[in-house]
Amino acid sequence: MATTTTAMTAGATATTAAPTGAAVPRTVASAAAGANVTMASSTVDGLKAKDLSCRAGGGLFAGPTILGGLSKQRTALQGCAKAGEDARVQFDMDGSKLTDVRVAASGPAVARCVADALGQVTVSDRGQCVVTLRVGPD
Repeated sequence: MATTTTAMTAGATATTAAPTGAAVPRTVASAAAGANVTMASSTVDGLKAKDLSCRAGGGLFAGPTILGGLSKQRTALQGCAKAGEDARVQFDMDGSKLTDVRVAASGPAVARCVADALGQVTVSDRGQCVVTLRVGPD
């Protein structure tokens, strides 16, 4: 299955093509289904994150490890908004990269930028996460 990246504004629903070609509504979940990792807030290498919820197999350090992977795109994420703002993000992990990245942000340009930046992240875990990331300048 190909990587799907969906960018949407907060409160909106984007539509993307399913593998069968049928349109499927996409939204950012409030939490990962079956989450076994949660973190209220954390800052990893300068990337601020809150309300992390993951279903992952990485054990006790899965949350910090996943955020560490995301933080490698901190510079790109800082360029996504003119002022600091929160972007709610949902993604799947396939053991090497993020897939099915979904972003709810203040506007489509911010959402697309965040999705593009996170599309470059590599991870060794499998599962799904939902997290709020602080994007734009501090």
